[in-house]
Amino acid sequence: MKNLSINAKFSIVIAVFVMTVFGVFSLGLYNVAKVKESGRYIAEEVTERRLLTNRTLLAMYQATVDQRDLIMVKDHAAKLKTHEEMKKSVADAKDNLSKLKAKVDSEHTERVGKVSADFDRWVDLAEKAAAMSETGKSDEAYVLMASEGDVINNRLEAELLDLMKSFSQIVIDSIKADQVSYESSRNFGIALSLFGLLIGSTLAVLISRSITRSIDAMVQTLSDSANQIASASQQISGSAAGLAETASTQASSLEETSSAIEEMNSMVGRNAQAARESTAIAKGGLESAVRGQKVVQAMMTSMDEINLANKEVMRQTNESNQKFAEIVQVIHAIGNKTKVINEIVFQTKLLSFNASVEAARAGEHGKGFAVVAEEVGNLAQMSGNAAKDITALLDGSIEKVQSIINESKTQVERIVLENARKVESGTKIASECRDVLTDIVQGITSVSRMVETVAEASDEQARGINEINRAINQLDQVTQQNASTSEEAASASEELSAQAGNMKLAVTSLEHIVRGGQASTVAPVELTVKPLAAAHKPVAQKPAKNNVIRIGQSKSTQYSAPTLSRVSGSDIVPSEDDSRFKDI
Repeated sequence: MKNLSINAKFSIVIAVFVMTVFGVFSLGLYNVAKVKESGRYIAEEVTERRLLTNRTLLAMYQATVDQRDLIMVKDHAAKLKTHEEMKKSVADAKDNLSKLKAKVDSEHTERVGKVSADFDRWVDLAEKAAAMSETGKSDEAYVLMASEGDVINNRLEAELLDLMKSFSQIVIDSIKADQVSYESSRNFGIALSLFGLLIGSTLAVLISRSITRSIDAMVQTLSDSANQIASASQQISGSAAGLAETASTQASSLEETSSAIEEMNSMVGRNAQAARESTAIAKGGLESAVRGQKVVQAMMTSMDEINLANKEVMRQTNESNQKFAEIVQVIHAIGNKTKVINEIVFQTKLLSFNASVEAARAGEHGKGFAVVAEEVGNLAQMSGNAAKDITALLDGSIEKVQSIINESKTQVERIVLENARKVESGTKIASECRDVLTDIVQGITSVSRMVETVAEASDEQARGINEINRAINQLDQVTQQNASTSEEAASASEELSAQAGNMKLAVTSLEHIVRGGQASTVAPVELTVKPLAAAHKPVAQKPAKNNVIRIGQSKSTQYSAPTLSRVSGSDIVPSEDDSRFKDI
């Protein structure tokens, strides 16, 4: 990663955060869509199948009641009316069975077909019993339906109740599958978010720290070089003062030297100011990275709210399942009422039949059977009341089922909209994260411009140093007497040149850190010092510290040439191969 530019490094961090946000966002949308489809399937498909099964069962109950009435009724007109009502109930049952068969899947198609076949056999028996009743064979018709008809009827009831139980199990299985899917998506979303946050935050902190350390090192190096240049400039000023006493012909050269030194000092000040601004901008980049972490934390909070909304969907689905259980209880109550009516009707018809037989035998004494007739009336009244109860229960169950369906649809739609709003909030927070990281990139761009300013100032320093060299050469041509002093001034000038070269290397390394690319190939600066003139008999002295030449203040002072070592750019400014920057 060390050869990447700063823009490329921060682009990697941005990409990590964006990919994390996109992954969590996509997962949330997928989970919401899946829950919505599951709710639609339960509300529209499974509930419709249960309603059709219930209606079929009720129609069969009504057909059974009509069939028994048909056997018991003696009046021919009443028989015809009851027969028509039975046919209508049979038609309703077949119509509901046909609709149910079109709605169910392949697993239940065979079972519905079996119910339809059994019902057809029961209808055939009922028609046969009706024909026998019309010919005066009511007892035989009753025995036929009580034996074969009741067996088929009980089997039909068991099959339809089993179908309803199977549809209830489909609802339960769907809810369990949604719960498993939700938990899996939630765990994966949390893991993905934590992983993206960890990787992005780690990269951001490492990159910010490495850039800050690199820039601080460059600034320190530039500051040291500026100090050395200032020290050498002071030495040149002292040498120039000594040369001014020897000859008036050197005045113009000294003025040029002083002017060049002042200009060079101004450039050094500009370099220092640019370095301070670079440090401030680097700190601003670190603060922007911290802001980016806070925005990502807010994004995680928004994702948690999406998870809470998904839990609300599951809770509403469970409540719907409980309400479906209430519907089953209502249907069972209807079945119980229907059985009571059937028993009462049967007893009523049987009692009426016995009363008729006894009255026929007694003749005029049949008046004694008035009590029997009154009992028959009471039983008939009970039958009517039970029939009213059944009607009320049927109406209530239909209204309640419809209400539950509407309520389930409304709740699912509301929760889906709420999830969409939460996802939109997460997208907005991700956009804020992108803006914050963009601010970081802009801050680093400002650092690049500051570095360019340092480079321009260094170029102007180099031109000033060339002017100093020309002035010193003129001083060397004036008189042989000042040869040693002129040579010391030249040595100081070369030292300034070396420091300027080192500063260029520092600027090049700083540009490499900011912009990326290969390491600098600038050759190191080598310094050599000419020996002093033989006439001046130099006395050996220890070299000054930090390669600074100490220049005397009078003509009588003897001078010695300082021993200067080879200086390279990597000694002053470490490159990216240096061990101190191995983590960049």
